[in-house]
Amino acid sequence: SRAFGDLTEMRQFMTGNGIFAFFDAPWAPIYIGVLFMLHPWLGVMAIGFALIQAALAWLVDEVTAAQTGGKSATPAPTQAQAAVWLQAAGGRPDDALTWAASGLNAQTWSGLPKALARGDWSVLSDWPAAQQLAVLQKLCHDLMAHACGAPARFFPAAELPTAPRWTALAAWSRELMQAARSVEHPYNAGLMQEAWAARTRQVLAARTP
Repeated sequence: SRAFGDLTEMRQFMTGNGIFAFFDAPWAPIYIGVLFMLHPWLGVMAIGFALIQAALAWLVDEVTAAQTGGKSATPAPTQAQAAVWLQAAGGRPDDALTWAASGLNAQTWSGLPKALARGDWSVLSDWPAAQQLAVLQKLCHDLMAHACGAPARFFPAAELPTAPRWTALAAWSRELMQAARSVEHPYNAGLMQEAWAARTRQVLAARTP
């Protein structure tokens, strides 16, 4: 249940300053010794600054522990919730962390395909345009895969609406790829969102005869 919490901590450690400090620490006495050779006062100043940094680090740690009561302020995600984030990200851990930060829950993600088929855009309405488009592309991908008999990648297969005609899906896929070229600079974000919602409902209504 703490898989994503552990992954986040490892990622922050590997990309943070702590790892560099870990490798620099054994060289600190040599650096200080060289400063003493250059001038005794330089060595004294280096030791003084090192003590100040150590005191500040200890103080920050104590204050943080006091504010949180020694515990993480955010509850650890369940294994089921972590699985939803990973599926929404297509198996990419970095993208899964982004979904985790967005507060996405399993019920919302699972019900999204059928909600879009009904024309319900409420879940996506406050999301950035690029994220809305990414969801539509993932839904289109899964429907095309489902139509070919392949497993879905981003959504639970049981929650997908009936796959539309292949020609409708192919045309929709090309339209979404075209929209991706200007999604960061739309002419009118509100009209674009309304057009996407209407087009999604139209495509999902194109049932296979």
